[in-house]
Amino acid sequence: MGQRVETPGSMFVWIPRYAYKITNNTVEIEFLYGNTNNFLSVTEVITTNEDGTEKTDYVEKMQDILQKEGYRVHPSFTNGENNNYANGEWDKEIEGFWAAKYVAGYQSSTITYDANGQEVYPEIENIIYSNKTYTSYKNEYTQNALGQNISSTSYSTQKISYPVFKPLTYAYNLISVGDSYAISQEIAKTSYLYGLNSNNTDSHMMKNSEWGAIAYLAHSKYGRNGIEIVANTKNLNNKDGKNIYAVTGYAGTQANGTAASSTNNITGVFDLNGCLWEAVAAYISNGSDILTTNGNLLNPIKSSDSTAYQTNSTKYVTIYPFNESADTSNNNWSRYNELKTLQYGYGDSILETSSAGEGYTSWNNDHSEFAYLNRPFFIRGGSFGSQATNGGTFAFYSSDGSINHYMGFRVVLI
Repeated sequence: MGQRVETPGSMFVWIPRYAYKITNNTVEIEFLYGNTNNFLSVTEVITTNEDGTEKTDYVEKMQDILQKEGYRVHPSFTNGENNNYANGEWDKEIEGFWAAKYVAGYQSSTITYDANGQEVYPEIENIIYSNKTYTSYKNEYTQNALGQNISSTSYSTQKISYPVFKPLTYAYNLISVGDSYAISQEIAKTSYLYGLNSNNTDSHMMKNSEWGAIAYLAHSKYGRNGIEIVANTKNLNNKDGKNIYAVTGYAGTQANGTAASSTNNITGVFDLNGCLWEAVAAYISNGSDILTTNGNLLNPIKSSDSTAYQTNSTKYVTIYPFNESADTSNNNWSRYNELKTLQYGYGDSILETSSAGEGYTSWNNDHSEFAYLNRPFFIRGGSFGSQATNGGTFAFYSSDGSINHYMGFRVVLI
Protein backbone atom coordinates (compact mmCIF):
# COMPACT_ATOMS: atom_id res chain seq x y z
CA MET A 1 0.00 0.00 0.00
CA GLY A 2 1.33 3.43 -0.88
CA GLN A 3 1.90 3.42 -4.64
CA ARG A 4 -0.67 5.62 -6.28
CA VAL A 5 -2.04 6.54 -9.68
CA GLU A 6 -3.87 9.70 -10.70
CA THR A 7 -6.66 9.85 -13.22
CA PRO A 8 -7.67 13.43 -14.13
CA GLY A 9 -8.88 14.93 -10.86
CA SER A 10 -8.87 11.62 -8.97
CA MET A 11 -6.33 9.52 -7.07
CA PHE A 12 -6.13 5.79 -6.38
CA VAL A 13 -3.86 3.74 -4.10
CA TRP A 14 -2.50 0.29 -4.99
CA ILE A 15 -3.47 -2.47 -2.55
CA PRO A 16 -1.12 -5.40 -3.32
CA ARG A 17 -2.00 -9.07 -3.04
CA TYR A 18 -1.12 -10.46 0.38
CA ALA A 19 -1.77 -13.22 2.89
CA TYR A 20 -2.49 -12.47 6.53
CA LYS A 21 -2.72 -13.99 9.97
CA ILE A 22 -4.63 -12.54 12.93
CA THR A 23 -3.34 -13.21 16.44
CA ASN A 24 -4.49 -11.35 19.56
CA ASN A 25 -5.84 -8.32 17.66
CA THR A 26 -2.72 -8.02 15.53
CA VAL A 27 -2.49 -8.56 11.80
CA GLU A 28 0.63 -10.10 10.27
CA ILE A 29 1.09 -9.61 6.54
CA GLU A 30 3.06 -11.48 3.88
CA PHE A 31 3.02 -9.86 0.46
CA LEU A 32 2.71 -12.26 -2.46
CA TYR A 33 4.28 -12.31 -5.91
CA GLY A 34 2.11 -11.48 -8.90
CA ASN A 35 -1.14 -13.40 -8.72
CA THR A 36 0.48 -16.41 -7.04
CA ASN A 37 0.39 -17.67 -3.47
CA ASN A 38 4.19 -17.48 -3.17
CA PHE A 39 6.07 -15.31 -0.72
CA LEU A 40 9.82 -14.77 -0.56
CA SER A 41 11.71 -16.57 2.17
CA VAL A 42 15.28 -15.49 2.96
CA THR A 43 17.41 -18.33 4.29
CA GLU A 44 20.86 -18.02 5.89
CA VAL A 45 23.38 -20.47 4.41
CA ILE A 46 26.92 -21.07 5.68
CA THR A 47 29.48 -21.66 2.90
CA THR A 48 33.27 -21.85 2.72
CA ASN A 49 35.75 -19.44 1.14
CA GLU A 50 38.67 -20.68 -0.94
CA ASP A 51 40.97 -20.31 2.08
CA GLY A 52 38.71 -22.56 4.15
CA THR A 53 37.09 -19.83 6.24
CA GLU A 54 33.35 -19.73 6.61
CA LYS A 55 31.12 -17.07 5.07
CA THR A 56 27.42 -16.38 5.30
CA ASP A 57 25.24 -16.15 2.23
CA TYR A 58 21.53 -15.40 2.03
CA VAL A 59 19.42 -17.42 -0.37
CA GLU A 60 16.06 -16.15 -1.53
CA LYS A 61 13.49 -18.86 -2.06
CA MET A 62 9.90 -18.74 -3.24
CA GLN A 63 7.54 -20.60 -0.93
CA ASP A 64 3.83 -21.28 -0.95
CA ILE A 65 2.05 -19.16 1.65
CA LEU A 66 -0.20 -22.10 2.41
CA GLN A 67 2.82 -23.80 3.97
CA LYS A 68 3.21 -20.90 6.40
CA GLU A 69 1.23 -21.72 9.50
CA GLY A 70 -1.94 -19.73 10.12
CA TYR A 71 -1.81 -17.55 6.99
CA ARG A 72 -4.52 -17.25 4.37
CA VAL A 73 -4.60 -15.29 1.13
CA HIS A 74 -6.98 -12.37 1.51
CA PRO A 75 -10.15 -13.22 -0.43
CA SER A 76 -10.37 -9.86 -2.22
CA PHE A 77 -7.45 -11.05 -4.39
CA THR A 78 -8.69 -14.55 -5.13
CA ASN A 79 -10.93 -16.32 -7.63
CA GLY A 80 -14.28 -16.92 -5.97
CA GLU A 81 -16.11 -18.70 -8.78
CA ASN A 82 -15.98 -22.05 -6.98
CA ASN A 83 -16.97 -20.42 -3.69
CA ASN A 84 -19.95 -18.49 -5.10
CA TYR A 85 -18.10 -15.26 -4.17
CA ALA A 86 -19.20 -15.83 -0.58
CA ASN A 87 -16.19 -13.94 0.86
CA GLY A 88 -16.28 -11.07 -1.62
CA GLU A 89 -13.77 -12.59 -4.05
CA TRP A 90 -13.17 -11.60 -7.68
CA ASP A 91 -13.59 -13.78 -10.79
CA LYS A 92 -9.88 -14.55 -11.11
CA GLU A 93 -6.65 -14.41 -9.14
CA ILE A 94 -5.40 -10.79 -9.15
CA GLU A 95 -2.16 -9.03 -8.18
CA GLY A 96 -4.04 -6.37 -6.27
CA PHE A 97 -6.56 -3.58 -6.78
CA TRP A 98 -6.68 0.22 -6.87
CA ALA A 99 -8.74 1.83 -4.13
CA ALA A 100 -9.95 5.41 -4.30
CA LYS A 101 -7.61 7.40 -2.07
CA TYR A 102 -10.49 9.48 -0.71
CA VAL A 103 -14.20 8.95 -0.31
CA ALA A 104 -16.12 10.25 -3.33
CA GLY A 105 -16.34 14.03 -3.65
CA TYR A 106 -18.31 16.45 -5.79
CA GLN A 107 -16.65 17.86 -8.89
CA SER A 108 -15.37 21.46 -8.86
CA SER A 109 -15.70 21.75 -5.08
CA THR A 110 -12.07 21.83 -3.98
CA ILE A 111 -11.34 24.14 -1.05
CA THR A 112 -8.21 26.29 -1.40
CA TYR A 113 -6.38 28.59 1.00
CA ASP A 114 -5.48 32.26 0.62
CA ALA A 115 -2.20 33.93 1.65
CA ASN A 116 -3.48 34.25 5.22
CA GLY A 117 -4.34 30.58 5.45
CA GLN A 118 -8.07 31.20 5.28
CA GLU A 119 -10.28 28.73 3.50
CA VAL A 120 -11.57 29.80 0.10
CA TYR A 121 -14.75 28.03 -0.96
CA PRO A 122 -15.27 27.28 -4.65
CA GLU A 123 -17.95 28.37 -7.04
CA ILE A 124 -19.31 25.10 -8.38
CA GLU A 125 -19.84 25.14 -12.13
CA ASN A 126 -19.17 23.20 -15.33
CA ILE A 127 -20.22 19.90 -13.77
CA ILE A 128 -20.16 16.76 -15.93
CA TYR A 129 -23.21 14.58 -15.47
CA SER A 130 -23.79 10.93 -16.34
CA ASN A 131 -26.83 9.58 -18.16
CA LYS A 132 -28.00 7.93 -14.92
CA THR A 133 -30.88 9.54 -12.99
CA TYR A 134 -31.58 9.32 -9.28
CA THR A 135 -33.87 6.46 -8.28
CA SER A 136 -34.79 7.47 -4.72
CA TYR A 137 -35.39 10.50 -2.54
CA LYS A 138 -35.91 11.48 1.08
CA ASN A 139 -38.37 14.15 2.07
CA GLU A 140 -36.02 16.21 4.23
CA TYR A 141 -33.48 16.62 1.44
CA THR A 142 -34.42 18.74 -1.56
CA GLN A 143 -31.10 20.18 -2.75
CA ASN A 144 -27.58 18.81 -2.95
CA ALA A 145 -24.18 20.53 -3.12
CA LEU A 146 -24.58 21.08 -6.87
CA GLY A 147 -27.94 22.80 -6.41
CA GLN A 148 -29.88 19.96 -8.03
CA ASN A 149 -33.56 19.60 -7.17
CA ILE A 150 -33.80 16.15 -5.61
CA SER A 151 -37.25 16.59 -4.09
CA SER A 152 -39.93 13.92 -4.44
CA THR A 153 -41.32 15.62 -7.55
CA SER A 154 -38.04 16.13 -9.38
CA TYR A 155 -35.40 13.63 -8.22
CA SER A 156 -36.05 11.16 -11.04
CA THR A 157 -35.32 13.80 -13.68
CA GLN A 158 -31.96 14.80 -12.21
CA LYS A 159 -28.80 13.28 -13.71
CA ILE A 160 -26.21 11.83 -11.31
CA SER A 161 -22.92 13.72 -11.50
CA TYR A 162 -19.64 11.86 -11.81
CA PRO A 163 -17.60 11.75 -8.59
CA VAL A 164 -13.98 12.73 -8.04
CA PHE A 165 -11.58 11.20 -5.53
CA LYS A 166 -9.23 13.89 -4.25
CA PRO A 167 -8.56 15.90 -1.09
CA LEU A 168 -10.43 18.92 0.25
CA THR A 169 -13.59 18.43 -1.79
CA TYR A 170 -17.16 18.48 -0.54
CA ALA A 171 -17.87 14.82 0.22
CA TYR A 172 -20.43 13.27 -2.14
CA ASN A 173 -23.53 12.66 -0.03
CA LEU A 174 -27.28 12.51 -0.72
CA ILE A 175 -27.03 9.44 -2.93
CA SER A 176 -28.61 6.07 -2.22
CA VAL A 177 -26.79 2.75 -2.08
CA GLY A 178 -28.28 1.68 -5.41
CA ASP A 179 -27.33 4.91 -7.18
CA SER A 180 -23.81 4.76 -5.68
CA TYR A 181 -23.50 1.25 -7.09
CA ALA A 182 -24.66 2.42 -10.52
CA ILE A 183 -22.37 5.46 -10.85
CA SER A 184 -19.37 3.49 -9.56
CA GLN A 185 -19.64 1.12 -12.51
CA GLU A 186 -19.59 4.08 -14.91
CA ILE A 187 -16.11 5.26 -13.85
CA ALA A 188 -14.11 2.92 -16.09
CA LYS A 189 -16.52 3.49 -18.97
CA THR A 190 -16.07 7.27 -18.94
CA SER A 191 -12.63 7.49 -20.53
CA TYR A 192 -12.88 11.19 -21.42
CA LEU A 193 -13.17 12.06 -17.72
CA TYR A 194 -11.07 9.45 -15.88
CA GLY A 195 -8.64 8.38 -18.59
CA LEU A 196 -9.38 4.68 -18.11
CA ASN A 197 -9.97 1.94 -20.66
CA SER A 198 -13.02 -0.16 -19.88
CA ASN A 199 -11.62 -3.00 -22.00
CA ASN A 200 -8.96 -3.71 -19.40
CA THR A 201 -10.25 -1.91 -16.28
CA ASP A 202 -13.30 -2.62 -14.13
CA SER A 203 -14.74 -0.05 -11.73
CA HIS A 204 -17.20 -0.89 -8.99
CA MET A 205 -18.49 0.17 -5.61
CA MET A 206 -16.22 -1.03 -2.81
CA LYS A 207 -17.19 -4.31 -1.16
CA ASN A 208 -16.76 -5.35 2.46
CA SER A 209 -13.88 -7.63 1.46
CA GLU A 210 -11.99 -4.73 -0.14
CA TRP A 211 -12.64 -2.52 2.86
CA GLY A 212 -11.30 -5.33 5.04
CA ALA A 213 -8.17 -5.71 2.90
CA ILE A 214 -7.35 -2.02 3.41
CA ALA A 215 -8.25 -2.07 7.11
CA TYR A 216 -5.97 -5.07 7.80
CA LEU A 217 -3.06 -3.45 5.99
CA ALA A 218 -3.65 -0.22 7.90
CA HIS A 219 -3.62 -2.10 11.21
CA SER A 220 -0.43 -4.02 10.38
CA LYS A 221 3.18 -2.90 10.69
CA TYR A 222 2.96 -1.76 7.07
CA GLY A 223 0.31 0.75 8.11
CA ARG A 224 -0.25 2.23 11.55
CA ASN A 225 0.83 -0.80 13.58
CA GLY A 226 -2.33 -1.07 15.66
CA ILE A 227 -2.96 2.64 16.16
CA GLU A 228 -6.40 3.85 15.11
CA ILE A 229 -6.57 6.22 12.15
CA VAL A 230 -7.44 9.76 13.24
CA ALA A 231 -11.02 10.65 12.34
CA ASN A 232 -11.91 13.23 9.72
CA THR A 233 -14.24 15.53 11.70
CA LYS A 234 -14.37 18.48 9.32
CA ASN A 235 -17.97 19.76 9.26
CA LEU A 236 -19.32 22.63 7.14
CA ASN A 237 -22.70 22.43 8.87
CA ASN A 238 -25.08 22.52 5.92
CA LYS A 239 -23.15 25.22 4.07
CA ASP A 240 -25.36 27.48 1.92
CA GLY A 241 -28.34 25.31 2.83
CA LYS A 242 -27.21 22.71 0.27
CA ASN A 243 -26.54 19.86 2.69
CA ILE A 244 -22.78 20.37 2.45
CA TYR A 245 -21.20 18.83 5.55
CA ALA A 246 -18.11 16.62 5.27
CA VAL A 247 -14.93 17.43 3.34
CA THR A 248 -12.43 14.82 2.14
CA GLY A 249 -8.83 14.53 3.31
CA TYR A 250 -8.88 16.05 6.80
CA ALA A 251 -7.35 14.70 10.01
CA GLY A 252 -9.62 16.11 12.65
CA THR A 253 -10.08 19.58 11.17
CA GLN A 254 -6.55 19.79 9.75
CA ALA A 255 -6.41 19.84 5.97
CA ASN A 256 -4.34 17.02 4.43
CA GLY A 257 -3.34 15.76 7.86
CA THR A 258 -1.41 12.52 7.45
CA ALA A 259 -2.68 11.21 10.81
CA ALA A 260 -5.84 10.36 8.86
CA SER A 261 -3.91 8.19 6.40
CA SER A 262 -3.83 4.39 6.51
CA THR A 263 -0.01 4.58 6.38
CA ASN A 264 0.40 7.68 8.57
CA ASN A 265 1.88 9.49 5.57
CA ILE A 266 0.60 11.03 2.35
CA THR A 267 0.84 7.77 0.36
CA GLY A 268 -2.01 5.98 2.13
CA VAL A 269 -5.79 5.82 1.96
CA PHE A 270 -7.76 8.60 3.66
CA ASP A 271 -11.25 9.02 5.15
CA LEU A 272 -11.45 5.47 6.52
CA ASN A 273 -12.49 6.97 9.86
CA GLY A 274 -14.96 9.83 9.80
CA CYS A 275 -15.85 12.08 6.85
CA LEU A 276 -18.86 10.03 5.63
CA TRP A 277 -20.18 6.61 6.45
CA GLU A 278 -19.33 4.66 3.30
CA ALA A 279 -21.91 2.39 1.73
CA VAL A 280 -20.42 -0.88 0.52
CA ALA A 281 -21.89 -3.41 -1.90
CA ALA A 282 -23.09 -5.75 0.84
CA TYR A 283 -26.46 -6.56 2.38
CA ILE A 284 -28.71 -9.23 3.82
CA SER A 285 -31.31 -10.52 1.38
CA ASN A 286 -34.15 -10.65 3.89
CA GLY A 287 -36.96 -9.60 1.55
CA SER A 288 -37.38 -6.10 2.98
CA ASP A 289 -38.99 -3.66 0.57
CA ILE A 290 -36.10 -1.32 1.38
CA LEU A 291 -33.83 -3.54 -0.72
CA THR A 292 -35.59 -2.51 -3.90
CA THR A 293 -36.56 1.01 -2.81
CA ASN A 294 -33.00 2.16 -2.11
CA GLY A 295 -30.86 -0.56 -3.63
CA ASN A 296 -32.73 -1.70 -6.71
CA LEU A 297 -29.63 -1.63 -8.90
CA LEU A 298 -27.96 -4.30 -6.77
CA ASN A 299 -30.62 -6.81 -7.89
CA PRO A 300 -31.50 -8.08 -4.40
CA ILE A 301 -32.92 -11.59 -4.15
CA LYS A 302 -34.93 -12.82 -1.20
CA SER A 303 -33.44 -15.88 0.47
CA SER A 304 -35.75 -18.89 0.56
CA ASP A 305 -33.58 -20.60 3.16
CA SER A 306 -30.58 -19.81 5.32
CA THR A 307 -28.00 -21.02 2.78
CA ALA A 308 -29.26 -19.21 -0.33
CA TYR A 309 -26.80 -16.36 0.22
CA GLN A 310 -24.03 -18.63 -1.08
CA THR A 311 -25.46 -18.60 -4.60
CA ASN A 312 -26.73 -15.03 -4.60
CA SER A 313 -23.41 -13.23 -4.14
CA THR A 314 -21.52 -12.02 -7.21
CA LYS A 315 -18.08 -10.56 -7.77
CA TYR A 316 -19.69 -7.13 -7.33
CA VAL A 317 -22.03 -7.70 -4.39
CA THR A 318 -21.74 -9.79 -1.23
CA ILE A 319 -24.93 -11.09 0.35
CA TYR A 320 -24.83 -12.03 4.02
CA PRO A 321 -26.89 -14.54 6.02
CA PHE A 322 -29.58 -13.50 8.48
CA ASN A 323 -31.68 -15.14 11.17
CA GLU A 324 -35.07 -15.73 9.57
CA SER A 325 -36.90 -16.26 12.86
CA ALA A 326 -35.47 -13.20 14.65
CA ASP A 327 -33.96 -10.67 12.24
CA THR A 328 -31.92 -8.51 14.64
CA SER A 329 -28.36 -7.23 14.52
CA ASN A 330 -27.05 -9.63 17.15
CA ASN A 331 -28.93 -12.62 15.81
CA ASN A 332 -27.78 -11.97 12.26
CA TRP A 333 -24.16 -11.58 13.36
CA SER A 334 -24.51 -14.83 15.31
CA ARG A 335 -25.96 -16.60 12.28
CA TYR A 336 -23.00 -15.44 10.21
CA ASN A 337 -20.67 -16.62 12.96
CA GLU A 338 -22.37 -20.03 13.12
CA LEU A 339 -21.75 -20.53 9.42
CA LYS A 340 -18.06 -19.61 9.66
CA THR A 341 -15.72 -22.29 8.31
CA LEU A 342 -12.16 -22.47 7.05
CA GLN A 343 -13.52 -21.36 3.67
CA TYR A 344 -16.16 -18.84 4.72
CA GLY A 345 -16.53 -15.82 7.00
CA TYR A 346 -13.19 -14.08 6.77
CA GLY A 347 -11.45 -11.08 5.20
CA ASP A 348 -14.24 -8.51 5.60
CA SER A 349 -13.22 -7.23 9.07
CA ILE A 350 -16.46 -8.30 10.69
CA LEU A 351 -16.24 -11.70 12.39
CA GLU A 352 -12.46 -11.55 12.73
CA THR A 353 -12.50 -8.12 14.38
CA SER A 354 -15.69 -8.03 16.47
CA SER A 355 -17.30 -10.12 19.18
CA ALA A 356 -20.99 -9.31 18.65
CA GLY A 357 -23.43 -7.72 16.23
CA GLU A 358 -24.33 -4.82 18.51
CA GLY A 359 -22.37 -2.43 20.70
CA TYR A 360 -18.73 -1.35 20.72
CA THR A 361 -17.29 -4.78 20.12
CA SER A 362 -15.01 -4.15 17.14
CA TRP A 363 -11.29 -3.49 17.45
CA ASN A 364 -10.38 -0.09 18.91
CA ASN A 365 -13.86 -0.04 20.50
CA ASP A 366 -15.37 0.75 17.11
CA HIS A 367 -19.10 0.29 16.75
CA SER A 368 -20.68 -2.97 15.61
CA GLU A 369 -24.17 -3.13 14.17
CA PHE A 370 -24.93 -5.92 11.74
CA ALA A 371 -27.54 -5.34 9.03
CA TYR A 372 -31.11 -6.23 10.03
CA LEU A 373 -34.84 -5.79 9.19
CA ASN A 374 -35.37 -2.50 7.29
CA ARG A 375 -31.68 -1.62 7.64
CA PRO A 376 -30.35 -4.42 5.42
CA PHE A 377 -27.29 -2.64 3.99
CA PHE A 378 -23.79 -2.33 5.44
CA ILE A 379 -21.91 0.94 5.82
CA ARG A 380 -18.35 1.40 7.09
CA GLY A 381 -16.01 3.83 8.83
CA GLY A 382 -18.12 6.50 10.49
CA SER A 383 -19.00 10.09 9.64
CA PHE A 384 -17.77 13.57 10.57
CA GLY A 385 -19.99 13.52 13.65
CA SER A 386 -19.65 9.91 14.79
CA GLN A 387 -15.99 9.64 15.76
CA ALA A 388 -16.68 9.84 19.48
CA THR A 389 -19.49 7.30 19.49
CA ASN A 390 -19.40 4.77 16.68
CA GLY A 391 -16.83 5.51 13.98
CA GLY A 392 -13.50 3.89 13.17
CA THR A 393 -11.67 1.81 10.61
CA PHE A 394 -13.24 -1.41 11.93
CA ALA A 395 -16.72 0.01 12.47
CA PHE A 396 -19.59 -1.59 10.61
CA TYR A 397 -23.13 -0.32 10.78
CA SER A 398 -26.57 -0.96 9.35
CA SER A 399 -28.41 1.34 6.96
CA ASP A 400 -31.65 1.57 5.03
CA GLY A 401 -29.54 2.67 2.05
CA SER A 402 -31.45 5.92 1.52
CA ILE A 403 -29.92 9.29 0.69
CA ASN A 404 -28.44 11.02 3.72
CA HIS A 405 -26.14 13.90 4.55
CA TYR A 406 -23.76 11.57 6.41
CA MET A 407 -23.37 8.72 3.89
CA GLY A 408 -21.23 8.40 0.74
CA PHE A 409 -19.26 5.77 -1.18
CA ARG A 410 -15.87 4.80 -2.62
CA VAL A 411 -14.76 3.11 -5.84
CA VAL A 412 -12.34 0.25 -6.58
CA LEU A 413 -10.54 -0.34 -9.90
CA ILE A 414 -9.37 -3.78 -11.07
